[in-house]
Amino acid sequence: MKQQILTSLTTDELRKLINESVLNALQEAPIGNYIPEDREIMDVNEVAAFLKVSKHTIYRMTHKRELPHYKKGGKLYFKREEIEAYRDSGKQLTQEEFEAQARKKLRKN
Repeated sequence: MKQQILTSLTTDELRKLINESVLNALQEAPIGNYIPEDREIMDVNEVAAFLKVSKHTIYRMTHKRELPHYKKGGKLYFKREEIEAYRDSGKQLTQEEFEAQARKKLRKN
Protein backbone atom coordinates (compact mmCIF):
# COMPACT_ATOMS: atom_id res chain seq x y z
CA MET A 1 0.00 0.00 0.00
CA LYS A 2 1.31 3.46 -0.86
CA GLN A 3 2.13 5.75 1.99
CA GLN A 4 -0.01 8.88 1.92
CA ILE A 5 -0.27 11.87 4.14
CA LEU A 6 -3.72 11.98 5.68
CA THR A 7 -4.14 15.69 5.12
CA SER A 8 -3.94 15.18 1.37
CA LEU A 9 -6.81 12.68 1.28
CA THR A 10 -10.35 13.60 0.45
CA THR A 11 -13.13 12.36 2.71
CA ASP A 12 -14.13 9.76 0.12
CA GLU A 13 -10.53 8.55 -0.28
CA LEU A 14 -10.11 8.25 3.49
CA ARG A 15 -13.42 6.37 3.81
CA LYS A 16 -12.37 3.97 1.01
CA LEU A 17 -8.96 3.40 2.62
CA ILE A 18 -10.54 2.63 6.00
CA ASN A 19 -13.12 0.28 4.46
CA GLU A 20 -10.42 -1.63 2.57
CA SER A 21 -8.28 -1.93 5.70
CA VAL A 22 -11.19 -3.21 7.80
CA LEU A 23 -12.25 -5.72 5.13
CA ASN A 24 -8.68 -7.04 4.82
CA ALA A 25 -8.39 -7.41 8.59
CA LEU A 26 -11.73 -9.26 8.82
CA GLN A 27 -10.78 -11.65 6.03
CA GLU A 28 -7.48 -12.53 7.71
CA ALA A 29 -8.87 -13.00 11.23
CA PRO A 30 -10.42 -16.38 12.17
CA ILE A 31 -12.92 -14.64 14.45
CA GLY A 32 -15.59 -17.33 14.59
CA ASN A 33 -13.24 -20.23 15.30
CA TYR A 34 -10.74 -18.58 17.62
CA ILE A 35 -10.43 -20.35 20.94
CA PRO A 36 -7.59 -19.22 23.21
CA GLU A 37 -5.17 -22.06 23.92
CA ASP A 38 -5.14 -21.26 27.63
CA ARG A 39 -8.91 -21.57 27.86
CA GLU A 40 -9.42 -24.50 30.22
CA ILE A 41 -13.25 -24.61 30.11
CA MET A 42 -15.10 -24.48 26.78
CA ASP A 43 -18.76 -24.00 25.90
CA VAL A 44 -20.82 -25.75 23.20
CA ASN A 45 -19.94 -23.20 20.52
CA GLU A 46 -16.21 -23.47 21.21
CA VAL A 47 -16.26 -27.28 21.21
CA ALA A 48 -18.24 -27.34 17.96
CA ALA A 49 -15.69 -25.00 16.35
CA PHE A 50 -12.77 -26.97 17.83
CA LEU A 51 -14.06 -30.32 16.53
CA LYS A 52 -15.38 -28.72 13.31
CA VAL A 53 -18.91 -30.08 13.77
CA SER A 54 -22.30 -28.46 14.32
CA LYS A 55 -23.72 -27.57 17.72
CA HIS A 56 -26.46 -30.12 17.05
CA THR A 57 -23.76 -32.81 16.76
CA ILE A 58 -22.28 -31.75 20.10
CA TYR A 59 -25.70 -31.95 21.78
CA ARG A 60 -26.30 -35.39 20.23
CA MET A 61 -22.89 -36.64 21.36
CA THR A 62 -23.43 -35.43 24.92
CA HIS A 63 -26.92 -36.94 25.01
CA LYS A 64 -25.44 -40.30 23.97
CA ARG A 65 -22.60 -39.77 26.49
CA GLU A 66 -20.00 -40.05 23.71
CA LEU A 67 -18.32 -36.77 24.64
CA PRO A 68 -17.04 -35.95 28.14
CA HIS A 69 -18.95 -32.99 29.55
CA TYR A 70 -20.30 -31.30 32.64
CA LYS A 71 -23.76 -29.84 33.18
CA LYS A 72 -24.54 -27.09 35.66
CA GLY A 73 -27.63 -24.91 35.68
CA GLY A 74 -28.82 -26.29 32.35
CA LYS A 75 -25.57 -25.35 30.59
CA LEU A 76 -22.96 -27.69 29.17
CA TYR A 77 -19.27 -27.23 29.92
CA PHE A 78 -16.25 -29.09 28.58
CA LYS A 79 -12.65 -29.35 29.76
CA ARG A 80 -10.23 -28.60 26.92
CA GLU A 81 -7.88 -31.44 27.88
CA GLU A 82 -10.74 -33.97 27.80
CA ILE A 83 -11.93 -32.73 24.40
CA GLU A 84 -8.37 -32.91 23.06
CA ALA A 85 -8.05 -36.46 24.45
CA TYR A 86 -11.36 -37.39 22.80
CA ARG A 87 -10.18 -35.95 19.48
CA ASP A 88 -6.82 -37.71 19.72
CA SER A 89 -8.36 -41.07 20.69
CA GLY A 90 -9.41 -41.59 17.07
CA LYS A 91 -5.81 -41.61 15.84
CA GLN A 92 -5.08 -44.27 13.26
CA LEU A 93 -1.71 -45.93 13.64
CA THR A 94 0.81 -45.77 10.82
CA GLN A 95 1.94 -49.10 9.39
CA GLU A 96 5.20 -48.77 11.32
CA GLU A 97 3.40 -48.05 14.62
CA PHE A 98 0.99 -50.92 14.01
CA GLU A 99 3.83 -53.39 13.36
CA ALA A 100 5.78 -52.18 16.42
CA GLN A 101 2.68 -52.65 18.57
CA ALA A 102 2.15 -56.16 17.14
CA ARG A 103 5.81 -57.12 17.81
CA LYS A 104 5.48 -55.86 21.39
CA LYS A 105 2.36 -57.98 21.99
CA LEU A 106 4.01 -61.05 20.46
CA ARG A 107 7.03 -60.64 22.77
CA LYS A 108 4.73 -60.54 25.81
CA ASN A 109 3.10 -63.82 24.82
